[in-house]
Amino acid sequence: MVRIELQIALNYQIDPQGADFVFNIHAAQTASQKIVFENLSLSQAVEPQIHTDPISGNRYMRLRAWPGELNVTYAATVDLTHHFADPTRLPRCRCVACRPR
Repeated sequence: MVRIELQIALNYQIDPQGADFVFNIHAAQTASQKIVFENLSLSQAVEPQIHTDPISGNRYMRLRAWPGELNVTYAATVDLTHHFADPTRLPRCRCVACRPR
C-alpha cells in the first residue's frame, strides 16, 4: 500500500457577471484507491455539485461563483493498493513495435 497526501489551493478574481466552474481536483474513488481523509474549502457561500463518473471513479465539482474573490482549497489523504498480476498470464502485445526482429 502507498499513502499519498495532497493539497491544492486555487485563487480566482471573478468578474461582475460571475462565472461557472468545473473542477477535477477531488481524489478518485476506485477499488484500488481509498480516501482516508479529505477537506474542501470554498471562500464563497456557494453550493457545489459533485458528480462521480461511474466508469472511471473521477469526481467533478461544478459551481457558480459570484463576483469577487474565489479561493478553493482541497486536501486529501489517499491509500493506494497496487494491482499485481502474474506476468506469464498477461496477453502478448501484437503491435508492430513489439514483434521480434
